[in-house]
Amino acid sequence: MVPTLDTQADIRHLPTEEKDSEGAIVADASGSSPPNIEFPEGGWKAWSVVLGVFLHQFVTLGYTNAYGVYNAILPGVEDVPICNCFFPDAQQVALAQGFGLGIASGMTYVPSLAVITHYFFRRRTVAMGIASSGCAIGACLHTIMLNKLFHGRVGFHVGVRASAGLNLGILVLAMLLMRTRLPPRSSRNGDTLQEIKTFFWEPAYLSAVLGSFFILLGIFFPTFFLQLKSIENGLSPDFAFYTLVILNMASGFGRVIPNIIARPLGVINVMIFCMTSLGIMAFSLLLVKDVPRTVVFAILYGFFSGSYAGVVAPMVASLARNDGEIGSRIGLCFAVAGIAGLIGKNPHIGSSAFSVIYMVASRCLLRGFCTARECIDWICAASCVQNQEYMEGIGYARRHLNEFEVAISQLVHHPEYNSTLILRSDTVAELESDFPEAIPRLNGRRLISSTHRRLLARRPGRDVSLEQYCSLYEPEDSSGPSPDTLLLTPIVQPGESLPYYHPAVSHLAFRYVRSDPPTLRIEVIPLPNIPTDPNARLYRTCLALLDTLDRYGWGALTHYKKRVMHDCLVPREPYQDLYLIMRERHKHLVDTWQEVTDPLKHDIGIATYLMLLWKDTFSADASEHETLTKDIEQPWRSWPRPPGGFLDFGCGNGLLTHILTQEGYKGRGIDLRARTSWSHYPESTQDSLHVHAFDPTTGTPDPYFQPGIFIIGNHADELTPWVPLLSTLQAAAGYINIPCCAWIFDAKFERNTTPMFPTPGPDFADTLNLGGQGDNGSSYSMYRIWLASLTLYCGWEIECETLRIPSTRNWAIIGRRKSGTMTEDEAQENVRVIMQNVAERGLFKARKPEGKDDGH
Repeated sequence: MVPTLDTQADIRHLPTEEKDSEGAIVADASGSSPPNIEFPEGGWKAWSVVLGVFLHQFVTLGYTNAYGVYNAILPGVEDVPICNCFFPDAQQVALAQGFGLGIASGMTYVPSLAVITHYFFRRRTVAMGIASSGCAIGACLHTIMLNKLFHGRVGFHVGVRASAGLNLGILVLAMLLMRTRLPPRSSRNGDTLQEIKTFFWEPAYLSAVLGSFFILLGIFFPTFFLQLKSIENGLSPDFAFYTLVILNMASGFGRVIPNIIARPLGVINVMIFCMTSLGIMAFSLLLVKDVPRTVVFAILYGFFSGSYAGVVAPMVASLARNDGEIGSRIGLCFAVAGIAGLIGKNPHIGSSAFSVIYMVASRCLLRGFCTARECIDWICAASCVQNQEYMEGIGYARRHLNEFEVAISQLVHHPEYNSTLILRSDTVAELESDFPEAIPRLNGRRLISSTHRRLLARRPGRDVSLEQYCSLYEPEDSSGPSPDTLLLTPIVQPGESLPYYHPAVSHLAFRYVRSDPPTLRIEVIPLPNIPTDPNARLYRTCLALLDTLDRYGWGALTHYKKRVMHDCLVPREPYQDLYLIMRERHKHLVDTWQEVTDPLKHDIGIATYLMLLWKDTFSADASEHETLTKDIEQPWRSWPRPPGGFLDFGCGNGLLTHILTQEGYKGRGIDLRARTSWSHYPESTQDSLHVHAFDPTTGTPDPYFQPGIFIIGNHADELTPWVPLLSTLQAAAGYINIPCCAWIFDAKFERNTTPMFPTPGPDFADTLNLGGQGDNGSSYSMYRIWLASLTLYCGWEIECETLRIPSTRNWAIIGRRKSGTMTEDEAQENVRVIMQNVAERGLFKARKPEGKDDGH
C-alpha cells in the first residue's frame, strides 16, 4: 500500500529554535519568547538554581515519600490523624493539610522545575534529573530522621514539630537560590486558554497525560505501605525500617541515570522501558515474603519509580512548541495526574489496582508516542514563523511561493551545502509521470514532478552513496504550478541502512504553510526507535535544514548572486572525482610528513586542477603524447600535458612537484633552500627538486626556463609578479599564478602608490571574479587587479578561477592563450621595458641560495 500523508491530521510539534541575523540561538521562532535567547548550559548561577530546586524537592516530595513511617506508627489510619497534634478540629486539618499543603506544593513544584529551563537547553534533561534526585535523598534522610525521632526520647509530637522546623529552613534557602533569568513571555487575552485547548488535540500530549495518570494511580502504594507490609509479613521492625531507605536510595539513582542516557536514546524510549519494568515488578510483589526478596524489590522498584519522577518533566517539556509552553504543559499534566496520586494513596484502591496499572500506563505511552511512526502521522521537527516582532523585513514567505520554489531547488541540486560529508548530487532521472510506488501520495496534494538523484559521499571509503527521490507537490485545488511541498525519500534496499550523513527518517518534507503569518515547516517520519527530543541529532539536523531553507528563500527574495564563481575553466564533476582518487593515492604522506604545514591542505587540489586544465588546454595530437601508453586504471597518464613540462617556481616543501611527477608528469621545482621534506621523497622526486636563486638582473638565460614550459606560481610571494613576465620572455606554454602576499618586482605592493598597467576600461575589475563585497577596496583585491593588468600588459589573455582548495587565498589567474589586442613583439617590448626599469631602480637584490647551488 502506498503511504499517505493527511496534511490536516494532528501533528506532534517539537520545540523549535531559530538563529537570528547574527547567528545567536533563539529559543522560539514563533514569537512567544524574546529574540536572542542564549542558554548558559552551566555556570555558578545555573547550578545554584539546580541546587535550589534540589532542596525544594528534598523538602516537599522527599517528605511525602517518607510517609510510610507514619503508616508504620499509626497502621490503618489515614492522613488526618497525623496532624491532630496541631489541629484538633477536623476542619482545620482539612484546610491546612488538604488545601493548604496541596495548593502550596502544586504552586511551587511546577515553577521550580520550569525555572531550570531558563538556564539549560542541551543539558536540560540531566539538570532536571539531578534536581529531582533531591526527592529520593530527602525521602531517605527523612525516613531515618523520623524513625529516630518517633522511637526516641522526643516522641511523635515533638518529632513532627522538629522536622517541620528543619524543612522551613531548607525551603527558605531553596527560595533564595532559585532565580528566573528570562523575562515573562507576553501573551494576549485568550491566548493562554486557547493554547491549553490545543494541547489536548495533540495525541502525543494526551497520551503523556493519560500515561502519567495511570502511573500515579499506583506508584505510591509500595512507597507508603512497604514498611508496614514488611512487618505484616513477619519481618523484624528494625529491618522494615530500612526498606523505605533502600527504596528511596535506589530512587535517587533512578532519577539521574535514565536522564543521562535519555539524550542518546530519547526520553520517550527510556520512559517506556522503565514503566514496562515497573509493570513486571508489580506482579513480582506477590512473591515478596522474605528479606532477600524484599531488598531486591525495594532496589528495583525504587530505581524504576525514580526514573518516572526524573524523566516525566523532560518528556512533557519535549512536546512544547516553545519554551513559553513548558510550564503550562507540565502543570496541566501534573494537575490531571495528581488526581490519580490522591486516589492511589488509598490502600484498598492502591492494592487492588497495583498489578495492572503499570502495564496500562506503559501501553498508553507506547501507543501514544508511536502513533506518529506506525500510522504515518508526520512529526513536525521544526518550524519557522516569519515574525514581525524581530524578523521584520525577512518574511519572504509572506510574499509569494516563487521564493520557496527557488529555495527548494537549491536544496535539491546542491545538497553539499547542507553537509560537509556530501560531495555533490548527480541527477539520475527527471520524472513527470509514471511515478514509482516508493513516492508517497499525499492527501490534498498533487504530485507534480520528482527528481531521482544520487548523493555522492565526500569520503567514499567511509560513507556509501545514496539514491533519493525529491518530489514536488502542489495543492489539489491549485490553478497553476505552485509547489508548496518538497518530499525527500531515500531509496534503501532491504537489509541496507542509511549512511551517516542522511537523517534517520523514511521521509522528510519541507512545507510552505499558508498561515497568518506564513510558516516554513519540516516534517519527518523517523525510523523506529529514533529519538526526536531537542537533544537528539535528528532535531538538530532539522533545525539546520530549516535555517538553510530560510536563507535560500531570503536570497531569492533579495536576488542574491554568488560573489565567487567556481568551475569556470574546469568542470566540478571531473575535478571532484579525480580529487578523491588523488587524495586516496597520496594520503600516506600524512604519516611521514616532516613539515609543520598540512600536507593535504591544498597541494592535492592544485595538482588535480592542473592535470584537468592541461588535458583541456594542450592538443592530444601532439607527437610527444602519442607515445604515452593508455592506462585504464590511471587514465591521466596518457592525458595531454605541457610540451616543455612544468616548473614549480618557488616550490617550497616540494609536495606539488612530488604529486605531479609521481603521476607521470615531467617537470621540476626550484626554491632558495631545500626543505626537510625533500629528503623523504622518493629518488625520482628528489631529482626534480633543485636549490636555485632567481636573478633577472644578470642578463644571462636561466636554465630552468625553457620554451614550451608551464610555469606554476603557487603562493610564490616575491616571485608572483615575475611569472607572467617570464612566461612571455621565455615563450612558455602558459602559467598559473595563485597570489598570496602582495609583492611587485622589487618591493611590497602599496595600493595607494603602485601604478596600474593600462586596462580596457572602468569595468575591468568586474570581469576578474574577485568576490568579496564588490567594492574591491581591500589591498588584496587591488593587488589582484594589478596582477591582471600586468597579465594583459605582457600579452596574455586573462582567465580567472576560484580554486576548490581550503585556503582563503584560492584565487588564480591563468594564462593559456596570447591576447589578440597586441602582437608578440609588442608584448616582448613591454616585458623588456619593465625589466629595464627594475634594473635602473637597483632595488632588486637576488637572494643567495641556502645550500648547494643547483643541488638539494
